[in-house]
Amino acid sequence: LWAYIHGPSPYWNWVHWPDRPGLYKGTEPHGALLQTFINKTARRGVYGMKGEVDTGGIIVKENYMPGSSLAAVTVMYKVKGYNSGAGDWFWVKYGADGKVLKSGKPAGCIGCHGAKKMNDYIMTSPIQ
Repeated sequence: LWAYIHGPSPYWNWVHWPDRPGLYKGTEPHGALLQTFINKTARRGVYGMKGEVDTGGIIVKENYMPGSSLAAVTVMYKVKGYNSGAGDWFWVKYGADGKVLKSGKPAGCIGCHGAKKMNDYIMTSPIQ
């Protein structure tokens, strides 16, 4: 996934989250400042206010510490049949260097994002 989001169409060239065009104030556990990008598939669900993201949707969040140093890159990737109990999302947290810190079905990710189950497990803002 890291290679894909850094490939020929790197995530920083994707569109930003609709009401978050650049850095915005974050909350734990993600960081003091955040920047969120979505691929074309996720864009249809988010910008279209469909209430859910289609299979293949990817949300990439850059997580910055105070002082604007990149601490981590967190990704949600919608995979059909992967995890029906949590919206079919695959979660991964990378260090700034690309090292995988957590991936798959981390209990912490699912537990927190589960509070927004009716928003397709997305915390950033409503998509319906």
